[in-house]
Amino acid sequence: MDVYRKLNSYQVRGTLTESDVEADFALYKREGRLRMEVDRDDTETVIVYDGDDGWQWRVHPESDKVTHLNSDKTNWLAREARFEDLLLAYDELDFRAELLGRVALDATGELVYQIRLTSIFTPEQYAIFLNAYSYVEVQRNYRPDIGQPVLETSFYDYREVDGIMVPFRVENRMDGELVSVVRVKAVDLNIGILSFYFKRPEGLTVVEQPEAKK
Repeated sequence: MDVYRKLNSYQVRGTLTESDVEADFALYKREGRLRMEVDRDDTETVIVYDGDDGWQWRVHPESDKVTHLNSDKTNWLAREARFEDLLLAYDELDFRAELLGRVALDATGELVYQIRLTSIFTPEQYAIFLNAYSYVEVQRNYRPDIGQPVLETSFYDYREVDGIMVPFRVENRMDGELVSVVRVKAVDLNIGILSFYFKRPEGLTVVEQPEAKK
């Protein structure tokens, strides 16, 4: 916990592969704020959480709109903007935690502790799997609502960066199908990130993203 309290900024650079198309990305965090840039096909997409709202826009001469993200995506970004992992701050984020015991992970047979996090106010639920010996997170399953598909995220190639264990490869699957692979190239902590990084650009037309159907 102490190592997270000492953080004032967090920067990650790497590649994101979706549908066999690779893009460069950069992720910036200050406590409670987040910015992600994805550069694909000469077009940069930016996603920002400014501490209150989520925004998305394209950096392109022909783009004159910024999307105000709906509450589901904004809430997800708010969690991602924290330095502390969800499991360390579940009570602050209005989740209940239940240890389900030690099991063998289906995909690999790896011994893990399974923890279920259930939202107090929404249908959201997480299944988190920690390595039974190192206690690093090896898999996280997220179900946003009853009947919706589960997003399965697997974490590999952990390396220590200034006292924090960071996975340098992350794979996301939906209904068993691989949808994206993140490969981290560099992680920098406490480098200082200016506040304007987390603001939406002025002069663009705001478009409201529809709320997800329940």
